[in-house]
Amino acid sequence: MLGAIVIAASAGGERNGGGPSADFSNWDDWHSCPASIPVLGCSTAARTVEYLRQSGIEEVSVFGGLSHAATPTPFADIESYAWRSAAKRVGDYRQDGLETLLILRASAYVECDLASLIGQHRDFGYAATRALNQDGALEIWAIDVRRFAVEEDLFSALASANVAECEIAGYVNRLQGPEDFRRLTTDLLTGKCKMRPHGVEIRPGVWIDEGAQIARGARIVAPVYIGRDSRIADDCLVTRCSNIESWSYVDFGTAVEDSSILTNTYIGIGLDLSHSIVDGDELLNLHHEVRLHISDPVVMRRNSPRGYQREQLSQPEASEMIL
Repeated sequence: MLGAIVIAASAGGERNGGGPSADFSNWDDWHSCPASIPVLGCSTAARTVEYLRQSGIEEVSVFGGLSHAATPTPFADIESYAWRSAAKRVGDYRQDGLETLLILRASAYVECDLASLIGQHRDFGYAATRALNQDGALEIWAIDVRRFAVEEDLFSALASANVAECEIAGYVNRLQGPEDFRRLTTDLLTGKCKMRPHGVEIRPGVWIDEGAQIARGARIVAPVYIGRDSRIADDCLVTRCSNIESWSYVDFGTAVEDSSILTNTYIGIGLDLSHSIVDGDELLNLHHEVRLHISDPVVMRRNSPRGYQREQLSQPEASEMIL
């Protein structure tokens, strides 16, 4: 019997900032939990869960996510609580008779042969096996639930355990910076990943999600994703692996090339946007490595009145969702 635990936690290397920091890491707070940011209509954490289910793992628990409390909780605290909660879940799985458990930290997006990983884990005979590729270790483990000792913190148990290492093949995006975020968008649109964009492919490479409105005079050049309830005005051009996420609005005459417009963002009239990520009134240009705050709401802004809606992986603070 197989199961999986997904930790939807903060970005960049090892836990609590121990690994390399992403470029532009002070850009708002989106980088702190990239697993929760919708990419082509779905967060990477949700895609990870979907991939697990498609691989035949039906028992999946997700821990962690964004805090929506009145007083924001630091991401490191949310993550720490998530790992402790996951440790309790391992005990529940042991009582339920589950044999092998996959543990994944959704700071990266990985599509690999999970059956091969589990098979090699069983052949090695260790209580835990960690996956790696040519670039180093990944935060993916397979554990023998009956033999793996967990006390209060699952991450600490994994860090101190004597683990085997298993090299895996497949798609890996470590999401260590905005460039990786854009590359994931491009890879999904060009079919380098098994997961597909949300919505309907109305013609090759053009994905339109539910409720999107595209004016007759707009040009949409594949590959492109237009998100749920978003709007593209007349005389606009959207091209070269650009994605306009849900509840966003690109106004008259604006060109969007090789760029990501994040959820609930308004882009003004007659702009030429390229090689960028835009989140409300924050713009990050990847070619010039420049971050700009746009104070003029006519140019860029958070798209009111819906308010900013990131995909929620859990209830306020860190909690568990069993899928």
